[in-house]
Amino acid sequence: MRFALLFALILGLGIWLFNEYLQREDVFVPIDTIEYWGAAKLLIAGQNPYDPALLLQTEQTQDPRLGKAVMLWNPPWSLAWITPLGYLPFKFAVLLWMIGILIAIFWSTYLLSRQYVPVPPLWLPLLFAPSYFLLAWGQFTGLVLLGLSAFVWAMRREKPYLAGIAFSLTAIKPHLLLLVGLGVALRCYRSHYYRKVVCSSLVTLAVLSAFLLLFRPYLWSDYQTSLALKASAQHDTLRDWENPTLSYWLRITVAPEQFWVQFVPVSIAGFVVLIFYAWGRYQPRLDHLPVGVLLSVILSPYGAWPFDLVLLLIPLLQAAYLWKSGPTSLGRTLLFFSFLLSQAAVLLRWNWFHVEFLWYPLLMGLLYGLTRALNRPSTDRVPT
Repeated sequence: MRFALLFALILGLGIWLFNEYLQREDVFVPIDTIEYWGAAKLLIAGQNPYDPALLLQTEQTQDPRLGKAVMLWNPPWSLAWITPLGYLPFKFAVLLWMIGILIAIFWSTYLLSRQYVPVPPLWLPLLFAPSYFLLAWGQFTGLVLLGLSAFVWAMRREKPYLAGIAFSLTAIKPHLLLLVGLGVALRCYRSHYYRKVVCSSLVTLAVLSAFLLLFRPYLWSDYQTSLALKASAQHDTLRDWENPTLSYWLRITVAPEQFWVQFVPVSIAGFVVLIFYAWGRYQPRLDHLPVGVLLSVILSPYGAWPFDLVLLLIPLLQAAYLWKSGPTSLGRTLLFFSFLLSQAAVLLRWNWFHVEFLWYPLLMGLLYGLTRALNRPSTDRVPT
């Protein structure tokens, strides 16, 4: 009886809040959700979702203050995940998308940690600043995180085809996980099991692409054209972004006008991996995924915005496992409070989209490395 009353109270409160949300005009709307909704509306109408003029016109119906289009730079198959938003009223689409992001964050945490600890630390994303950035901007990266997490879960249960479907979600933002993709490709070279994974992933992307061509047959041509566009009064391009990445720092130091320079750091890292692999000194394993994600994000050629750093939840979960299983010590306590202080510093006040935000992923990498060094696992089975 008490449970029924509590359920009725929560349901009634939820209905009231939902009604208030729909009635209010001054409700906060994540800027990138406007972009996704606008692109979906254009695609459903058979128009070009990568056209800056059309995108700006559609986005201004919901936010007249926009002076430039919030461009969609994700590959065409990414549109398959946002197309349903275009069939919904804007506010309802935003609400469902935000709920989906929350589900992706906590489900990812559950999938990654449930197989290693009796009670998954579902509270951990609440302490992680990028979780809030992801919600504030309503970004795609939650799906990428869920794809990686489901990939690990499926691989541990020897379900290669399901793992491949999950891994296809990482193709929404492939620039953030180039080293992870390289590791999977190298395993594919020698492992029949990984070939199943890659084939499943490629088939999934092909099916999604074919489905989208039903709306607009020229979608891939539209995407390629958008990448070649120069900046205008209606939009900025990838080359104009001031990214909080090592690659951008290298570019503005060495050759500010050459966008290709931003691909140098990750290319060098990939080349080193290939050399060690060819010499037989390195064999990619699933247990290497947290390190691969960390290095891929830090060396990303572009992007790696504060909301993209939610991918660091993967090495963070491994660090949390090692921290919990290690011996109690002063160093362990200092690590925990250093982590909390860094999250508080970011959330309370920082220029999140300034190039100097690079300090945050580097600090997370340092804390991760120190955790591995100071807290040895009590078992050889380390969460990935």
